[in-house]
Amino acid sequence: MAAQTGYADLKIRPKRAAFADDSFYDLFNQVADVMSKMRGLAIDNARHIDDIILERVMELWEMLEYSFGILLCAQQQPNETVKERAKRMLGTSRAAKSCLDIIELPRMDDTVFFNHVFDAWLEAINAELSPKLVESRPQVIAKACLVTAGDWIRLTSLTNDLTRELEVQNRNPP
Repeated sequence: MAAQTGYADLKIRPKRAAFADDSFYDLFNQVADVMSKMRGLAIDNARHIDDIILERVMELWEMLEYSFGILLCAQQQPNETVKERAKRMLGTSRAAKSCLDIIELPRMDDTVFFNHVFDAWLEAINAELSPKLVESRPQVIAKACLVTAGDWIRLTSLTNDLTRELEVQNRNPP
């Protein structure tokens, strides 16, 4: 069949891992050089890293003689324990065997958002509730908490959106 299609000489090359070329190792060594001066590596949304990346982070950690800490951050599902999340994220990798501490930070709930975050957030973006919204303050806070889901990245995104909107309103007052 290959002779009929004209592809008789075509050979399928085995897939090479993306990190098998020299430029990847150069990058790895540059990262190692920078990490040798640091005390920690924090990886947010670590649920997105795969086994190969996890393995490379472990190689870096070993190469630098365990001189820095590794912090993997991931949001757990509502009915999931921290240990279940860690097991799902780390699987059977060497990182799972090297994991020393699993720390659970409490989710940011409405109460925390209401008592600690909201007012500081308004102050940081130099805003205040309009007199009409002051009466509905608890509902506004609950809605802001619902929109951000207690996620700092969403809160940052909402902050950027509101800051842009406030800048437009300040340039064009009613």
